[in-house]
Amino acid sequence: MPTLPKEGTKKHNKHRHKVNPRIIDYEPCQLCGMYPAVITHEIFHNNSAYMRNLSINYHAQLNLCNTCHANLHNNPLTEKAIKAEHQQKIMTEHEMSDKQWLGLFYQNYL
Repeated sequence: MPTLPKEGTKKHNKHRHKVNPRIIDYEPCQLCGMYPAVITHEIFHNNSAYMRNLSINYHAQLNLCNTCHANLHNNPLTEKAIKAEHQQKIMTEHEMSDKQWLGLFYQNYL
């Protein structure tokens, strides 16, 4: 099982993604299917706690392996496609209008 650097050490950085102990060895990566998925990626993050919390509350998260997570952040077209897919899903499940969506998420990905 991977270990995380202890707080206060040079290698510790609270802003880096941490291994999610709840999904190690239990779930495959949701993009490539490989085990283990070690990172829970919030779809709508925009480097703000508000957007991350919206992603968590609306279950807009992916469990990813390190490789797919890095590839996702390095490929804006893939990231936008995933955001569009999740926007459609959220709007349908919650019977949300475009105006309501923009009121919460500030940006239309469709």
